[in-house]
Amino acid sequence: MFLGPILRIVCSDSIEFLKPVTIQLPVSFQEEQQGIPDPSICRVRVLFLRTDGERKQWIEITGDLANPASFDGTFVSFQVKRFSGYHYFLDWGEKEFSVSGIVNYLSSIIWSQPRLANFFAYFHPSERLHSQDVLHLICCPADLRKEVIQELERKDITASEASSRKKMIPGRDKAFVFVSGGISPVNTEDMDDFHLMFEGDVQYRSQLLVRLVSDQESSQVEFRSTPGTTGRNLLSKLHIRVPTLNIDRTVSPTYKHLQTVLLSIFFCCCILSPKVHSFFCFEHKIDA
Repeated sequence: MFLGPILRIVCSDSIEFLKPVTIQLPVSFQEEQQGIPDPSICRVRVLFLRTDGERKQWIEITGDLANPASFDGTFVSFQVKRFSGYHYFLDWGEKEFSVSGIVNYLSSIIWSQPRLANFFAYFHPSERLHSQDVLHLICCPADLRKEVIQELERKDITASEASSRKKMIPGRDKAFVFVSGGISPVNTEDMDDFHLMFEGDVQYRSQLLVRLVSDQESSQVEFRSTPGTTGRNLLSKLHIRVPTLNIDRTVSPTYKHLQTVLLSIFFCCCILSPKVHSFFCFEHKIDA
């Protein structure tokens, strides 16, 4: 199955043509067309946006066309008698799918127009849990970008940011999160469905526990439209700077406590006997 572009022809009056007119829609607006099979095995199915007052509904009109829709490998052609919204998809029977699912998707676009999103990622310098860091993530519509930046500046926080490469549908689309490079997730099992929602008028925030694995390697945060790193699903990619002071170079708390106890015994023994002082110094050199 392949979904084509949506054509919307707006007219102030309801006009019906005396003769059918031919509409041609391109298969893709990109120069390279990928994943489209031979036209001879494709069936073109056409959807029509029916308007009844304020109610709008997509319905399939493939069987109602005067002449069957055609596909020549570059364009899809079909004839209609009125202006409205039209959409087509190519069906070659490779997999079973639900037409109602496509209708629901198109309906969500009608009521919630796709919008550009902005992504932010940052570390708070004062937040640290042993060898783990809290990666703060924000997804918001592009018109709230300045609001987020001002809020972070008031907290003296510098964040990495980038815009989405394509528009997202508010309340429906998700941005799945992947980290790599100098950081890795603490709980890899949680990453299968870790995502940010794209809301139409508010910020969406989340936090991810990560472990710093290298301060020499660049750290990346990727946002993708589907839960996988293969395919053309990349929404945005950030290069994030890990604060130098956050690199954990300290020993474990248990070992630090043991060091404190041994040093206390050492100083007490030095006061009691100079020979003990010589003994501890000798043992320390051997351990070193």
